Amino acid sequence: MKSFANIIILLSITFLLGAQYHDELIELDTPALVDSAWNNFYQELSELGKPLNISNRTYFKVTNSYMQNSLLYEIPDGALILNNKYDLDSGNKNWGLHLDLRTERLNLVLGSYRVRFGRGLVTGTGSRNLVDSPFRLYKPISPSTYSPLGTAFIYQANSWQTLAFASVQNRVAKIKDDRIINLPTTSSDNLSSTQESIFGTAFGVLKNNFQIAALLYRQQYDRAFSDSILVSDLWAYSLYSSLKLPNNNLNLELSFVNQQISTLLSWNYRFRSFSQTLSYGQNTIYHQFPYALSASILNHNTDRKEISCDLKWNILANTDIQMRYSVNMGPSFSGEPLSRFIGSLVFDNKVTRWKLNFSQYDRELITWVDSTYIATMPQHYRIQTNGYLPITTGLFQQFEFSYTLQNKKDYTKNTYHFQYFLGYQQSSWELKFGYITWQSPNNFYCADEFSPEYYSICNSEETALSITTGLKLKNFNLSLYGEKSLLSPQKYRINIQLKVSIF
Repeated sequence: MKSFANIIILLSITFLLGAQYHDELIELDTPALVDSAWNNFYQELSELGKPLNISNRTYFKVTNSYMQNSLLYEIPDGALILNNKYDLDSGNKNWGLHLDLRTERLNLVLGSYRVRFGRGLVTGTGSRNLVDSPFRLYKPISPSTYSPLGTAFIYQANSWQTLAFASVQNRVAKIKDDRIINLPTTSSDNLSSTQESIFGTAFGVLKNNFQIAALLYRQQYDRAFSDSILVSDLWAYSLYSSLKLPNNNLNLELSFVNQQISTLLSWNYRFRSFSQTLSYGQNTIYHQFPYALSASILNHNTDRKEISCDLKWNILANTDIQMRYSVNMGPSFSGEPLSRFIGSLVFDNKVTRWKLNFSQYDRELITWVDSTYIATMPQHYRIQTNGYLPITTGLFQQFEFSYTLQNKKDYTKNTYHFQYFLGYQQSSWELKFGYITWQSPNNFYCADEFSPEYYSICNSEETALSITTGLKLKNFNLSLYGEKSLLSPQKYRINIQLKVSIF
C-alpha cells in the first residue's frame, strides 16, 4: 500500500462487485476453524440417532499423542456433555462438563460453556460471521482450552430477552514478582495459577426486524498484571443493534472499557444470487478480554482499524465468484496500512467440487500473529486449489495444492503443500490411499480434515504415504487414518475415531 488513495480505489472496485465471503488467510482464522470443527463434531454425534452417544478420538504421533473422549446424552429438554482429554505422553487429564436445559422460554447451562454478546467484542466465540440474535449460549470446545466455567441463562419473552452469566475458575498463568505476565489459552501443569472471576448481564429488545441489546460485564483476577495497561478488576459495557430491511442487514456493536471504545459495523446486501458485506472495525481496547473477538483481525495491538469488503456472486449454475479485500491500519513495523486480497472461483454441482483461490497480502499481517515468520518480500502471494472428482461409480479422487511465494531470489525458501487421495466409497464404507508432500523454511498452517481443530502446523519438509478407511452404520461410525513418513523412518501419525450410539 503506497497511499490512502489506493485503498479508496480498490475498495470502490470491490464494492461495485459486492457480497459476503468467509474465506480468510488460515494464519488469521484458526479460532474460527476450531469453532467450526467442534460444532460439526457435536452435530455428527447428535445425528447417530439415539439419546446416549459416545466418541473416542485417539491421535498417535512421535510427539504429543493424546485421546479425546466425549459423551453426549440428549434428554427431551436438554443435553449433557462430558469431555475428557488425556495426554498419552505426560498422563495429564482435562475434564469438561456441560449441562444444557431448555424450556419454551428458558435456556440454562451449567459447567463449561461459551457465551456470545453481539459480535463478540467483550465475550464471544471464534467465528466472525454475522449473527442473528443479540446473545446466545454455546457448547464448549476442547476441555484443555479455557472457556467460562459456572452457570448462565437466557430468558426469552415475547419481545425481549435477558442474559446472565457467572464464571469462577483457577487458570494457569505466567507469573513473575507476583504479577501476571501472560494468560495461556490452554491448561498446563508447568505454570502457576490465578483466579479468574467473570460476571455479566444483558437485556435485549426484539421488535420485528429490529434488535437492540446492552451488556454489563465485570472481570476480576486475584493479582495485578505486569503490563500497566491491563487491569485486573474492570467493568465493561457493550451495546449491540441490528436492523433488517428488504435485501439489507445492518449490524453494529460498540464496547466501552477504560474510557476506550471498540467498534464493529457491518452492512450486508443481498439480491438474488449476489451478496455483499462491507465492514468497519476499530480496536482501541488493549487485548484485555480472554474470550473476546477483536474488532480488527489483529488483536495484539491497540488502536487498529480495519475496512473489509466481501462478495459472493453466482455467475453460472453451480459456479461462484468470491472475493475479499481488507485494509488494516494502525501502528506497524513499516508504518503503512496492511492489506490482503483473496479471490476464489468455486464450482460445486453436488458431485464434483473444485475451488481455485488466490491471495495477495502484506507479510506483516502474518508476522503480527507469528513473530517467527520472516521473509524477504514485503508482499506475499498464495495460490491454492482443491477438489473432489468422481472417476466412476464409487471411485473418486481428492487433491489439494497450495504455493506461497515469499522469496523470488531463492525458490527453495518458498512454501508448498500438496496432497492427493485416490478412494473408493460404498454406502457404508470408504477406503482412501494418499500421498502428501510439503516444503517450507518456516512453520506454516495448513487445513487438515483429520485434526480435531481442522488445521495443523507443519515445518521443514516432508513426504509421506497415507491410508484412510471408514465404516458408517446407523448407530456406529469408525474411521482410521494412518500416515508414514518417507523421509524420517521414526515419523508417523495414526488417528482413530469411534462414535457409538448406545441407547
